[in-house]
Amino acid sequence: MQAIVVAGGRGIRLDPLTRVLPKPLLPVGDEPIAAILLRQLRQAGVDEVIMCLGHLGDLIKAYFQDGGRFGLSIRYMQETAPLGTAGPLAGIIDLAEDFLVVNGDEFTTLDFQAMFQYHIAHHADMTIAVQKKELVSAFGVLEVKKGRIVAYREKPKFDYWASMGIYVLNRRVVDFLQTGRRSDIPELVQTLLLHDARILSYYSQDMWLDIGTRDDLEKAQQAAVALGVCPRAVDDGVDNDRAEGCSGSNGLSRQELSVDASGVAGNGCKRKGGEARADAQSQCADSYL
Repeated sequence: MQAIVVAGGRGIRLDPLTRVLPKPLLPVGDEPIAAILLRQLRQAGVDEVIMCLGHLGDLIKAYFQDGGRFGLSIRYMQETAPLGTAGPLAGIIDLAEDFLVVNGDEFTTLDFQAMFQYHIAHHADMTIAVQKKELVSAFGVLEVKKGRIVAYREKPKFDYWASMGIYVLNRRVVDFLQTGRRSDIPELVQTLLLHDARILSYYSQDMWLDIGTRDDLEKAQQAAVALGVCPRAVDDGVDNDRAEGCSGSNGLSRQELSVDASGVAGNGCKRKGGEARADAQSQCADSYL
């Protein structure tokens, strides 16, 4: 299985940390974010990773090298100008028929293999990992008709579907991208919808943090303690997967844990009769070993 790790962003909201380190190399627990991610990908069956680099890309290359110590083959695509979250895909040679695309700052217990198999089984052009989130309005919301107030809700709550920044794509999707032109995933999705592409959601209640701010990084550090992120010696071979107190073999213990809006670990994906629940819109991601 092939995975593209998008790791070219500047990480402006994490300044000044990202002046000296690219965001994927910021530590969570004992390892960089991206190192934890790569170990998860290997455990999910990924054997080749292509890292799309931009800001301080040489540091990422120096850390991960050819991927041998992670049990992976890693090659690199270096941007000469920012290409966004989708643009780099157009410049990658030898793409697999179907492949994962993951942001390099993802901190999650999502089962990548299960998501990939769901995409294949449903013959999708693109599958997007999603979570249901809640937005609380900072203000009272009025309904006004012809100048008259007809309803008033004090700081109402709104549910919405959030993209987790994790995707499975079929290679034909790349035909809609132009080499060397900046393009982001939302733009690609809109283009695909205009062409009646089959785009599916993959519903997850797994722990997930998109590390974009100092607050997110602090939440990830707290979650790492709750999840038992395993420390690893980088020169000890690729089978050094377990450490005392760690129940997982992918860098995160696969427990019934998620992170709520406050960053506190909570209940994860509930199962009934041994199987993950699913509705007509999406598939519940199984976060158990």
